[in-house]
Amino acid sequence: MSLTQETDVNGVSLPGTLPQFPPELECAILEWLKDDKPTAASCSLVCRRWRPISQSLLYHAVNI
Repeated sequence: MSLTQETDVNGVSLPGTLPQFPPELECAILEWLKDDKPTAASCSLVCRRWRPISQSLLYHAVNI
């Protein structure tokens, strides 16, 4: 998983694509935050892929 760098027809460097973790690994990492609500809330704002995982940690139990 390394960054790739491409060039266009004019020889201008184009930004590479960033590697992505497998979703299972992201979920396993975020599961460590189940007792840290403020950090889980922050993670829900990082990217679209993290939002459902983080929100499920935040709202896994509802107290009435």
